[in-house]
Amino acid sequence: MEKLRTPLLLMLCVIVVFSTGTAFVRQMPKAQSPCDLIKKSVNNNTGEIIYTSPPVGTKPRIIVQKDFVLNEPMYSLQMNAVGDSANLDASGVTIIFEDGTVWTRKAALSLNVTDKGFFQYTGSPMLIEDDLPLFTTKKIKKYLLYTYSQEVTPTEATQVQDYIKCIRDLKK
Repeated sequence: MEKLRTPLLLMLCVIVVFSTGTAFVRQMPKAQSPCDLIKKSVNNNTGEIIYTSPPVGTKPRIIVQKDFVLNEPMYSLQMNAVGDSANLDASGVTIIFEDGTVWTRKAALSLNVTDKGFFQYTGSPMLIEDDLPLFTTKKIKKYLLYTYSQEVTPTEATQVQDYIKCIRDLKK
């Protein structure tokens, strides 16, 4: 009897039997695709379409974005990192993948002071079409904004890959 209890309870969760004896099979919720989470917006000033992923991670976070400028797709990663000192001339983004591949871009960084007195650097390195295969086949291990590094968990790395794949395939 004990061996039958678990499968029976599982069946009762899926099948609801009404007093009439009619069975109704409830559809389990469909898992949401990462592509379903991509937001589309339109720049009110230019009419340009912008696709944006939800933030990956909490603090720091990565957002994948695709804009259409003069009908050409432009990709960027919005990233942030926290540092303990202010470097007003800080610039540059370096991404290190799990296999040791290093990707570096010149990028301006903005600097804000957090409510706890730390310095938050934000950068948006541009990706070109030739970068997309790298970012969709290799997982990010960590990134540096100037010299401030942030680790990326394997789950977050997979999410970034998935969002880049989704955004890459979206048309204007």
